Amino acid sequence: MTRLVAAASAGLAALFAVLAVAVSDAGRALVLGDEVLGTTVHCWALAHPWAVDLAWAFTWLGSGYVLVPLVTVVAAALWWRAPRGRLLAGYLLVTTIGGQLLSTATKRLLERDRPAYVDPLAQAYGFSFPSGHAMAGVYTWGAFAVLAWLVVVPVRRRLGLTLAVGCAVVAPLVGASRVVLGVHWPLDVLAGWLLAAAWLLLTTAVLVSRLAVTDRPSGRTPSGRPAPQLVPPG
Repeated sequence: MTRLVAAASAGLAALFAVLAVAVSDAGRALVLGDEVLGTTVHCWALAHPWAVDLAWAFTWLGSGYVLVPLVTVVAAALWWRAPRGRLLAGYLLVTTIGGQLLSTATKRLLERDRPAYVDPLAQAYGFSFPSGHAMAGVYTWGAFAVLAWLVVVPVRRRLGLTLAVGCAVVAPLVGASRVVLGVHWPLDVLAGWLLAAAWLLLTTAVLVSRLAVTDRPSGRTPSGRPAPQLVPPG
C-alpha cells in the first residue's frame, strides 16, 4: 500500500513537471488558452457577486492568517494528547512547512506573471505558477483529513468521517477561489493541486510506514527485557 501511494506521488509530480514545461514559452498555445479561460471566469465572477463572496471565504481558509494558527493548535494538541502524538504532529508540521518551501521554490524557478485585469476583484503579489493557495489548500486541509481519519474516526466514527470529508472538500475549493478572484490563471491552480497532492501523498506514505513500525510488537516486556519464549512440551 505504501509503495502504491509513493508511486502515485511520483506520477503526480511527473504531471506537474510536464505542465510546468508546457506553460513555458514552448507551450504558448496552451498559455493563450489558459488566459482565455481565466478571463472568461473573471467576467462571469464580475456578474455574480455571490460567487466572489464565496471565493473570499475559501481564500481565507487557505491563507496564513487562518492556517498558521490552526496548524499550530492542532500540532500542539496532537503532541500532548493523541496516541503517537509526536509522530502525527511531526507529520503535520513537515507536510505544511515543507509544502510552503516547495511552493516558494517553484514560483521563483518558473516566474510566471499573475493576471492583470483592468477591473480586478482582488490584489495579490509575487509570481503566479503554481498557486500557493491551491497548494496550501491541498497539503494542509488534506493533512487534516488524514489526521481526522487516523485519530478521530477510531474513537468517534461519524464525527471523524464528517471532519475528514469536510477537509477534503475544502482542499480543492481554496484553489478554485483564486481563479474566481482573478489572481491566478487556471493552470496555476491545477499545477498547485498536482504538486501539493504529490507532496501530501509522499509525507502520508512515510507516516503510514512509520505507524506500521511503531504498531509492530517489539517482543519485549514493559521493562525492556526480551519476552520469555514458550517452549513446546516434550
